[in-house]
Amino acid sequence: MLEDALKQIRALLQNQLPTKLDQIELERADGVTMEDVQSSLIEVGGGSTTGRKGTGTGHPDGRQKYPSITVLGEATHVANAPSRRKELTHRISIWITDREVSPDSELAQIKLCRYVEAVERILSSDPTLGGKAVNSAVTDHRYRSVEEVFMRKAVVTMQVYERPSTNSY
Repeated sequence: MLEDALKQIRALLQNQLPTKLDQIELERADGVTMEDVQSSLIEVGGGSTTGRKGTGTGHPDGRQKYPSITVLGEATHVANAPSRRKELTHRISIWITDREVSPDSELAQIKLCRYVEAVERILSSDPTLGGKAVNSAVTDHRYRSVEEVFMRKAVVTMQVYERPSTNSY
């Protein structure tokens, strides 16, 4: 179900992101240092990660640490298959938020792009999400402007396909 997919995505990112970021640093060898993600959260529904003014980035306690990742379950489409199985298609977005204070105006965007690249590499390396899905794929990257000049956000959207047995209902 959606909750299992969200938890698995968060676990994959928490476990593999530091290594992927180190790998990208070594590949680029341009002196840009990537920090490990400081906080992660799962939300279902609209939540507060939509970027609406005054809502923050999905962390209700207001003590946001950057960079952060929020895994958001946006929607699930259910289709009945001809057999005794249902087909579920989950739309999930991964919000990456970073705050970079630097005299280099390009550094914040470069780092955000590298976080997105690391997330996509991790998710594409295991399309079954550790056996929690039949298949998954990243479908979109969006970069959002934020009112604060040092804040950068990106949204990685993905589809997760699942076929749970109706016997489990």
